[in-house]
Amino acid sequence: MGIEPTTPSLPWRCSATELQGRTDPFWPLDDVSHSERLTPPRACSTLPCQKFSRSLATIQAVYTRLVESGDAEPIMAIYNREIIETTTTFDLIPRDLIEQHTWIEDHLGAHPALVAIDDQATSGLRGARREVVTGFAALGPYRPRAAYATTVENSVYVAQELRGQGVGRLLLTDLIRTAADAGFHSMIARIVGENVASIRLHEACGFSVVGVEHEVGRKHGKWLDVVELQRLLDDVSPAE
Repeated sequence: MGIEPTTPSLPWRCSATELQGRTDPFWPLDDVSHSERLTPPRACSTLPCQKFSRSLATIQAVYTRLVESGDAEPIMAIYNREIIETTTTFDLIPRDLIEQHTWIEDHLGAHPALVAIDDQATSGLRGARREVVTGFAALGPYRPRAAYATTVENSVYVAQELRGQGVGRLLLTDLIRTAADAGFHSMIARIVGENVASIRLHEACGFSVVGVEHEVGRKHGKWLDVVELQRLLDDVSPAE
C-alpha cells in the first residue's frame, strides 16, 4: 500500500522549530476498554502514525492514491452524510456534484487529496477506476497570508460503516507523508471537541494539542468546541 503517483516537491524546505505544547494525550484513556486503547504517544522516526492494538488484517487490501475527478460521487456521498448527521464538519448544506468537482480541482495541485481504495470489496461507492472508495483525506491552506504557506490543515473522513478498521489511520499516515514529501513543515488539525476518536487518532500519529476554541460553532442545536492539534514534519521518513 502507498501513494501513487508521488506528489512533486514544493520549492521550500524549512529548518526545524520547537513546538511548545502538550506531549501527553489530550483525552485520557481510562474511560475505554483495553481493546480500544491506543499505544501511548511517543516520538516516531519510521512511521508517522503509531499502530493501534487491533489487528491490521482488516485493511490489508486497502491502499491510497491521489484523488481523481471520477472520485467525486463517492467523496460527496461520504461527506454529505457527515454534514447531515454529525458535527464532524461545520458545513450545514450538502454539496452538489458541481461543488464536489470544484473541490477536487482545488486538490489536484499544491494541496493534494487522497482516497482510500479497497480492491477486494464487492460492493460500495465506486470511484474513478471503478474501485470501492472507503474514505478520503485532504490538505488545505492553513491561512491566506504568504508566511503561512509552509503550514497546511488536514481533514480525514471515512465511510461510517467502515470505521474502526484502520482506514482513517492509513489515510492520515499517507497524508502526513504526502505533506512532508511536498515540502510542508507543519500540519494543523482542527477537530470538533466531541469527536474523541479523531483526536486520539491524531495524537497517535504524532499530533499534540495546542489549543481549544470554546463554543465557536453551533450545529444540531448545540454549541461546539474545536480542538486544534499540530504536528511538525521534519521527522517523517520519505515514502518508499
